Amino acid sequence: LTTLQQITPMPHNYIVTNYDFMNIGKLSWKCNIVAGGDCTDRLTNMIELYEKDFFPKGTPEYQQGITVKSIQINVKSDISPKSVFSGVENYTLETNKSGIFISAENLYGASRALSTVAQLIVEKKGNEYKLGMYNIQSVKITDYPAYKYRSLMIDTSRHFLQINTVKRQINAMAISKLNALHIHIVDSQSSAFVPTTKPADEFSKATYNNGQQYQYYKDDLKEIAKYADSLGVHLVIEFDMPGHVKSWRLVNSAIVANCPKHGYSSVDPTNELTFTYIRSYMQDLVDAAFGYLGKDPVLHLGGDEVDHLCWSEDPKIKQYMSDNHITTNILWQQFHAKIVKMVNEINGQTTRLYWQESYENDNEMTGNAFVHAWYDYKIAPKAVKQGLKVIRSQGWYLDVNQPGQSRYSFADTWQDFYQVDPLENIESQFKNLIVGGGACMWGEKVSNGNIDEFIWPRALAVAEVLWYAPIDRTINNDLKDRMQEAVCRYLNIGVGSGPIKPSKPCPGMDEPRY
Repeated sequence: LTTLQQITPMPHNYIVTNYDFMNIGKLSWKCNIVAGGDCTDRLTNMIELYEKDFFPKGTPEYQQGITVKSIQINVKSDISPKSVFSGVENYTLETNKSGIFISAENLYGASRALSTVAQLIVEKKGNEYKLGMYNIQSVKITDYPAYKYRSLMIDTSRHFLQINTVKRQINAMAISKLNALHIHIVDSQSSAFVPTTKPADEFSKATYNNGQQYQYYKDDLKEIAKYADSLGVHLVIEFDMPGHVKSWRLVNSAIVANCPKHGYSSVDPTNELTFTYIRSYMQDLVDAAFGYLGKDPVLHLGGDEVDHLCWSEDPKIKQYMSDNHITTNILWQQFHAKIVKMVNEINGQTTRLYWQESYENDNEMTGNAFVHAWYDYKIAPKAVKQGLKVIRSQGWYLDVNQPGQSRYSFADTWQDFYQVDPLENIESQFKNLIVGGGACMWGEKVSNGNIDEFIWPRALAVAEVLWYAPIDRTINNDLKDRMQEAVCRYLNIGVGSGPIKPSKPCPGMDEPRY
């Protein structure tokens, strides 16, 4: 049926219970906790977001006949999952003449269901150009994610992203059934976060315009975390090290290796002061992004593109390695071990993510650690055979044409993203160790003005792979239609999104001649 074919990501199990469409009117919302209690007050941000998604042509008007007027959400608990790796997002959904009924473990599952509801609502047949006229179909749906971890990474270091820009991405993620916003918060160009604890408060110097406007304070991160949680999205914060740290020289040059020929690209792991700064920075980061909501921290600790020659160039570090009879690889392993100990002391429930180079350096990856594979397709099959958990982003870099197939139009690269299989070359007994993946929007060429259109709708192709895991990856007209329908959804909630093919104006956005 056409209406159901437009649902993206596709639900796993659904049946149409009545092929006749029902009217849908202004909705009354109710949320109950199964064991007792009301959770309607927790729906404020969901109602604001999803009613824009439901009703792009304005508030529903009165219609004669059977009209759906209520939405009932039942959850086992209104307490948010502790982390992206512990939450359950399954839901059941039924629409009939009595209303819209959602059952889920928690409000994260309810958010996934509401994304589906939005796509069951269509313009009233024969009244497509009239405001406030909508229909909804009678269905029963049971749905769940194929992968636990489904992320979008944004880079707030190369260009500072305003809080409202970040919230727009969270809105788009929620309606796309992505569940983890990975914020790359510090790099060679700047630190987008400024701690308050000394001495890390000096990171106020490591930014544009001396940090007067272009950094998040603790309250800003708390606001972002709370908003994301209200829509069923977790935060993952990346504190990239030991490479990509040139901006740290603005904080204190003593904590960065003295390697001008190699761009001051690495920390000085032989200076204890380095760890003092890192600890105070990380403590404030954890408190703001996770502790505020009582969540278990999920920290991405970087480890990509570490330039070993930087350490060899620094005379002091070079002498340290000579005195201790170690190589740069061992030096990194020692640094890694100290950071692991530090993280566990700050919060023993922390999950640690690392770019694949950290794994390739034979850094310790036991315990609650994940390998994030991003360029070498041999890494994931190798890591899972060692019992390690893996997140994959190969072929899902939104800043380049990946995985290498040339497209006439940049917008068409979503077709390549759709072909990526996270389980490629993974033996069946290890498939459970591929916990998911994510699209990455590196920030060298995007800022507040163009980031939306770079991400959406292309990231939706990644979202469908991770939620639905389609067996058939054919790029057919039905899939193109679903992707184009999604463009309208993003525009309706205020997220910039470019079309992927010629199409009529979106509902509610009928462009006048002038």
